[in-house]
Amino acid sequence: MALLLGVLLVVGSLSSGISAAPVPSVTCSMDGIVVSLDASEMTSQGYQGFSLQNSLDSQCIGSAAGRVSLSSAALLRGACGLHFSSANGIVTMNGTVHLLATSPNPNVDIPISCTFALNTLSVVESVGTTPRAEMTVFVDSNYTIPESGALPLGKKVYVKVQLVSPNEEGIVLLLENCYATATASADDANRVSLLQSGTSVPGPFSAKVVQNGDSDQGKFTFKMFKFRQQPSDLYLHCGVHVCVQSSGACHQERRRRRSADGNIRQSSMIVSQGPFSYYEE
Repeated sequence: MALLLGVLLVVGSLSSGISAAPVPSVTCSMDGIVVSLDASEMTSQGYQGFSLQNSLDSQCIGSAAGRVSLSSAALLRGACGLHFSSANGIVTMNGTVHLLATSPNPNVDIPISCTFALNTLSVVESVGTTPRAEMTVFVDSNYTIPESGALPLGKKVYVKVQLVSPNEEGIVLLLENCYATATASADDANRVSLLQSGTSVPGPFSAKVVQNGDSDQGKFTFKMFKFRQQPSDLYLHCGVHVCVQSSGACHQERRRRRSADGNIRQSSMIVSQGPFSYYEE
């Protein structure tokens, strides 16, 4: 399992002034983090072992081989006192290596960190599966009655986009741009925008965001309409991003939906559903 793809910088940073203590090796990768220390070097310099953040949790204590290895899933849960911060599209993971000394040497705490570039699509890929989401259209506000082939013209319909895989704690789906076309092609230039940059598009179709960016699903509503040209069926498409809630990536994505020139950012994946026919009540 992996934490983030597109590593911008990987560092094992050490505080200044620590010379007597052995230096830990910190390896940050898409699969997590590995912290290691040479056992013989620790012994020769008067240290009997180490852990992350002076933790008694067995997964945080250096093995006989002098290693602590944590998967990306464990990191996202904040194991061993590791925590995330984010700024300007960069996520930094910080932690502490606690060296347990033998008398008279003092115990030593050494800060470590890994720095990654935000990449929301890679977050999905990183947890070991191909990203997949599904769209379902309902005819009731409780999202319990799926459409049965046709939707009522001019009436409100309810759309849910659900992340199917991966089913990983802390992974959030973020609706970006949702629109309707008269053909099955998500690239059809003849389209009606319903959501743009994650917000409702004003207009006669009364599109409204119901839920977005706080769980593994997004929801919105709009009034069913028909295209004037033939065929008269309607297809729905949503571009979505996926982000790590605990890292602040979701908030970063909301702020960075538009680039400096005002263009919409390319979505991580497109989810489509249709065709939908219509009937008049």
